[in-house]
Amino acid sequence: MESLELLTNRPNLIEVARAEIKCRLFSYNQTIAMRYITYNQILTRPHIIPIKKAIPMAHYNMIAGGIFGLIAVLAGAVLSDQVKLRLDNVLLEKAVAVPAVLHPDGTIARDATTEISIIDRRENEDAWLRYLTGNFYLMFNGLAMIALGLIGAQAGGDSRIAIAGGACFTVGNLLFAVCMSAAAALSMPTLRVPIPVGAILLAAGWICLIVVSMKAKRPA
Repeated sequence: MESLELLTNRPNLIEVARAEIKCRLFSYNQTIAMRYITYNQILTRPHIIPIKKAIPMAHYNMIAGGIFGLIAVLAGAVLSDQVKLRLDNVLLEKAVAVPAVLHPDGTIARDATTEISIIDRRENEDAWLRYLTGNFYLMFNGLAMIALGLIGAQAGGDSRIAIAGGACFTVGNLLFAVCMSAAAALSMPTLRVPIPVGAILLAAGWICLIVVSMKAKRPA
């Protein structure tokens, strides 16, 4: 009797098993479909990830640009008089003593004095001009970094260009503007060696700024 009942109920058991398998397959397919849709949304909106990376770099460019501008203002408004006084003192140290000129009768025709050569005077003027030029470039490129940060924040996926531009401006300012002013203020010609490298990096930074500006999102 029991075997007969099992045989009679076998179709029902098969149907229940089929229904359970269909439910599990449906749930599995639904999970796969949701993952596929989420993955496609990420691929179709690639700007979601770069924006998070671009915002810190934009902040860095703006902060670094402001710091360079502050250094330029302090070097120009606060330290310029001290640098000028130091350069003048260095020039006076190069003065050569000229003895007094006497007449044949022993009277003094010209008193003893000191003279500074024209070459030394020109070197002093060039050093002062280089100091001012370094401060000018530091301020100017600092403003460019601020612009790079502001524009780069709206550029979406151009974070790599913003990073490259910020790095070029940072190292370029240190090797070009800072070294130029420091070499003039401290009378250390060796600090002028990396100036050409800094100029190349600053040019690369301006190129990055142009590229970021061209690819920035226009307001609607």
